Amino acid sequence: MKLMRAVVFGTLSLVFVCAPANCLYAVTIDWVSIGNRGNESENEFGGVAYAYRIGKYEVTNAQYAEFLNAVAATDSNSLYNGDMESKIMGGIRRTGSNGSYCYTVKPGRDDYQVVYVSYFDAMRFVNWLENGQPNGI
Repeated sequence: MKLMRAVVFGTLSLVFVCAPANCLYAVTIDWVSIGNRGNESENEFGGVAYAYRIGKYEVTNAQYAEFLNAVAATDSNSLYNGDMESKIMGGIRRTGSNGSYCYTVKPGRDDYQVVYVSYFDAMRFVNWLENGQPNGI
């Protein structure tokens, strides 16, 4: 049986499907189960014919920085946005040069939700989770 999963990025939620045996996480995501199999006929709106899980909390700066350190030493996919460091709401700093970038969370911002993440960045993060959080993309 496959489970649908979702990860929340502020107001952006991404849903993906994975087989439970393939879902390995070093980044810890607190999941909430949603859906009640067989309730699809209970009402016109909101009925779900399958169970899925969604992230209980928004993705944090610490979780996203771990992702960046795993896959963005070169950052050929522009997963890091300079506003993450320069803007007051941002929470991640990048040091080093292309090919050896390192990402750290600003002091005290570990558990704040990550911001300045595009839809495509979020999809890559979810793909990374789905594929066992390998190094590289």
